[in-house]
Amino acid sequence: MIDRQPPVVSIIIPVFNDKEHVIRAVNSALNQTMKSVEIIVIDDGSTDGTSELLRAYGDRIALIRQENRGVSAARNAGIAFSNGDYISFLDSDDTIVPFKIELQLTALRENCDAGLCAAGTRMIDSRDNSTIRTRCPAPGILDIRSGVFPPWFHISAGFVKRIWLTNVGGFDTSILSAEDDDLWWRLWAAGCPFLLIDEVVSSYWIRRDSLSQKPDLQLSGRLHAFERHFSSVGSLASQELRAHKYSMVWRDAGAHWFRLGNMKNAEDAWMKAISFDRSIFMKPSHWKKILFFIAPSFPFHHPDGLSSYTETFRLLRNTVGAVYGMNECENNTNVLHRMTSSLCFALAESSFSNSRPWSARFWLARSLIAGLG
Repeated sequence: MIDRQPPVVSIIIPVFNDKEHVIRAVNSALNQTMKSVEIIVIDDGSTDGTSELLRAYGDRIALIRQENRGVSAARNAGIAFSNGDYISFLDSDDTIVPFKIELQLTALRENCDAGLCAAGTRMIDSRDNSTIRTRCPAPGILDIRSGVFPPWFHISAGFVKRIWLTNVGGFDTSILSAEDDDLWWRLWAAGCPFLLIDEVVSSYWIRRDSLSQKPDLQLSGRLHAFERHFSSVGSLASQELRAHKYSMVWRDAGAHWFRLGNMKNAEDAWMKAISFDRSIFMKPSHWKKILFFIAPSFPFHHPDGLSSYTETFRLLRNTVGAVYGMNECENNTNVLHRMTSSLCFALAESSFSNSRPWSARFWLARSLIAGLG
């Protein structure tokens, strides 16, 4: 008889109606330099023939099929079925580099106090396979004493000891967005040390059809995650930090609704944003994020910038101006000038980054004039 050793690492891949991309993800998992790995694919009720396609792998993967219950439930099912002492998650439209598992396992074994290893991600434009940007955490070992929130990393770049997942109960199936952030934050609040390495180990393939068209789901998930985390960390989170985070959540929700043409919801969201931070729309950095969200080619690069800078300026200025106008406590004239100046500065930055020097000069001049007003 052959003495089969249990796998050291389990790679868990949830999939729902994604037969076009899941093969790429599975192949990247099978191509690992470390071989003591099991690959578990959870088909979360696909109706497009995904399971039939995956059965061709035979016993090289473990295929679990369940009724559609959402990505968190699928990942939890994979955790329950898995045998490895270490867990790595891989989304069905992402890929990992061949040395990911070996690199992160070695790193955790050499730093045995750490419970999670996070690394970098390359974000790829699925239209032409070009790299949009790369994000790597600064290397080191951190825990909650380092700050209220851990550094951001993509789920497919994470690698965690099973015991820590057991300690916090896995993914929360009640939220439909930000479920990965919620898990990392619960691990962080529970005292799990994070080992950060500045190697790119995963690729996040950005697709337009994967972009959520339901800002309400994104909003509720993010709010739930923030509320629970702030409750967990208690007095470690200052009121200023709480207000800042909530303001950004509502800022982003408003931008998404604005992009979808739902001005009423955009106004309501941005009113909530200024209720947490009255100055949020007076800072160019926040306008820069909003302009990124509403660009026609979002979530990709937009080499031609916004379709109409002038129309975008008019709509944003009127919408946010109306939001501030609803707040009788504001000195509306001063606020309008500061808000307009910041918006124009962000438009100038956008113009410059998209090789529109004359447009950049125009909006910079308008920013200066509004600021003097």
